[in-house]
Amino acid sequence: MIWAGIACTFCANAQQYQAYLNKANILSVSFQLKNSSLCVIGTTNDSLTITVLGAGPASLKDSSGIDLRLTITGQMLLIEKTSEMPKNYLVKLPRQVALTIEEEFRPPQKFEITDMDAAVSVHSWVSKIILVNNQGSVTAISEAADIFATLPPGLNQPYSLISSGRPIDITIPKKSKITLNAEMVAGRLITDFKLNSRVKTAVGDSLQTIKGPFNGGGAILKVKSNTLILHQ
Repeated sequence: MIWAGIACTFCANAQQYQAYLNKANILSVSFQLKNSSLCVIGTTNDSLTITVLGAGPASLKDSSGIDLRLTITGQMLLIEKTSEMPKNYLVKLPRQVALTIEEEFRPPQKFEITDMDAAVSVHSWVSKIILVNNQGSVTAISEAADIFATLPPGLNQPYSLISSGRPIDITIPKKSKITLNAEMVAGRLITDFKLNSRVKTAVGDSLQTIKGPFNGGGAILKVKSNTLILHQ
């Protein structure tokens, strides 16, 4: 059903939309986007806030007034981009709500997700993916763009990062307990620290693999990239 019966506010001057997710018992939010950059920040509030960055006064074109259609199916909120007009969205979302982002093929943009505790799934075509301090499980796939991930301290959920033809850049806190399972297709490994002796590398004709524990091992970090860049 179309978003209805939920406490909402719309601020025309700021092109901003707000809804209280607990009133509809929403457990997951799914974005389907085109020609859009998206920054999602997890919060301790129970409200979803969407702001169009750099926008002038709003004109009410659809149910939200910000070129998005919001539809509820069960406990999932689907948010679909309704126009081809380029937009930059800032979204504040309860961090315990699962997040999915799907992109249609368009010119490159950027998806940045920060401070989420629930599961995160992102698929881009040519848009850069940036992940910062997300505690829940993460699946990020880009067909042709870089992925950057800063892992949180105390990570205990799996991460899967895939961009076979592009670099993936990962910052691992020094005390994080993870188990790395990485494949580099015709690329190389770059690090600014020395790998411990239990992390093993193997080189084939066009594939290099790196497997092993950090600080005794823990959450699985699966990576498939061209070049893998590791920081501490």
